[in-house]
Amino acid sequence: MTTNTKTNISKRFIAVLFAGTSIASLSAFAGVNADEPPSPSEVWQLVQQQQQQISSLQAIIEKLQADQSLQLVQETPARAQKVKGPDAHQGTADVPGWQTTGGYSVEVGGFIRADYSVGDRHGDTQGDDSLGVSRAALATKFHKDNITGVLVLGTGNTTDLGGSFRGDVVLADAYVVWDRIAGSKFSLSAGAQPLLFGLKPNGFPVDRSLQGSLEYGAAGAFAVSNQLGPSIIGTYAFSDQWSLRAGLFDQRDGDDALGVGSDLSDNYFFQLRGTGLFETGLYGSIGYEKRYVATTGNAEPVIDIGIGYQNDTFDVSFEYISIDRALAQTLEDETFLIAETTWNATDTTSAYFDFARATEADINTYRIGMWRDISSIFRVTGEFALDKIRGNNAQSVDLHLTVSY
Repeated sequence: MTTNTKTNISKRFIAVLFAGTSIASLSAFAGVNADEPPSPSEVWQLVQQQQQQISSLQAIIEKLQADQSLQLVQETPARAQKVKGPDAHQGTADVPGWQTTGGYSVEVGGFIRADYSVGDRHGDTQGDDSLGVSRAALATKFHKDNITGVLVLGTGNTTDLGGSFRGDVVLADAYVVWDRIAGSKFSLSAGAQPLLFGLKPNGFPVDRSLQGSLEYGAAGAFAVSNQLGPSIIGTYAFSDQWSLRAGLFDQRDGDDALGVGSDLSDNYFFQLRGTGLFETGLYGSIGYEKRYVATTGNAEPVIDIGIGYQNDTFDVSFEYISIDRALAQTLEDETFLIAETTWNATDTTSAYFDFARATEADINTYRIGMWRDISSIFRVTGEFALDKIRGNNAQSVDLHLTVSY
């Protein structure tokens, strides 16, 4: 019930009380014998007493209404719900929020990852280790009706000389979502956003493993599953299980000497995705992408096919990716083969093993790790990561402390 409704009801209640008052009722209210009518002065005194009581009642109602409004203003955001397991890939994680009186909601959340990594992956000049915050993000969502605005700021600061941010704050995502346009099954998003191309894609949070696998750029590979940038993307949900996602995007890549560069028509993708297929835990995707390459002046193809099965105990998936040699920067077209498995030992403890191979570049990556949720916002993860690059090894042991809010 709204505040205005409660105020109207209280005013009508008071009016009915006063309009229905008779001499007899006033006398009874004051304890006067109705068989002996009161004098005019006594009647006036009784009326004054009842008006004072009505005024007191109205003051109490108004105070309760004011207290209720204050409580709404002082409400704090609800605690963020953590995504169960690292396999729940998404562009921007759901964040907690509060409902405003204007009919819209504002949600704020994010994460901070403090980590220590030791191994020859980091090199002698770095003391074979790295300490700091690998990634941190602050996400804000504004939502009203079927329109959502998303803004994500990201940063990181580690002693690793190859760190991506070195304390700089970057605009990770900024885009608008027009959901279920005119009540249809079609949604549109535009701005700087993750493409979410691949079987298990992600945005700024990157891979599920602490050291990203090949599809997330390990050993300098082309990061198929972590493509970000200015784009216009449409999604059509055929059903709860099937959806088609297609988009156009642009790049800054160009060759000034040749006088050519990327435009919107050079870069596009589409991907069919299925989840919970045949009323089971089966899921999969198939996608095709064309991306402009400045060195060739042409749009070159990427093909991605993946399938997996998950339930409450485990998740197993396989993915095949074909990348044009100009994009992969190899002599022949590159092929990624990716296998990932997760075992959920309990509701709070899980272990995972990932393997990926780039056949043309002759690179194998291995990731084995375990995480435990200490609370609803705090997770501890340990991982051993090994990259075999044409006979040379790069390895590390990583420990992450993650807070999600």
